[in-house]
Amino acid sequence: MGDIEEAARHAIPGAAEIVAGSGGLPCVRLTAAGAEAVVYLQGATVTRYQPAGQAPVLFLSRASRFQRGAPIRGGVPIVFPWFAQHATVPEAPMHGFARTAPWRLVATTRDDAGTVEATFELTRAEATHAVWPHPYRLRYRVRLGQALELVLTAENADSQPVTFEAA
Repeated sequence: MGDIEEAARHAIPGAAEIVAGSGGLPCVRLTAAGAEAVVYLQGATVTRYQPAGQAPVLFLSRASRFQRGAPIRGGVPIVFPWFAQHATVPEAPMHGFARTAPWRLVATTRDDAGTVEATFELTRAEATHAVWPHPYRLRYRVRLGQALELVLTAENADSQPVTFEAA
């Protein structure tokens, strides 16, 4: 099953629609209370937030390539598990791997007030094991109503303590 087909199981017509975005990358378009937000599954990057009756408020660089594995420049990227260059592995991706990894849409909801929420998840992948051998689970909640609320939660799934950076 492809990214769009898997995510489409969580679609809410008129509120959380799964579409092919720039470069054909799958994204989730949230609509609530006249506001709109767009979140790409690649990196769970919020690339658009337009409050009701206003112009879009997020910067998105024209240098964004919208290709699998390439960072989306601008919007609200997720940085994990390090900022800048990796301390001991120079070929590791800048600002960690979360911003270019394929995230899964795991849930969507719409409450009685019309607020829409989408939850994305990223877990340990073989592709990142060489630079980050620790088991983890990231959950990212994007909530759209009268405002945009973003909540990132990191869970250490290892029996040993681990230090990380995130934003």
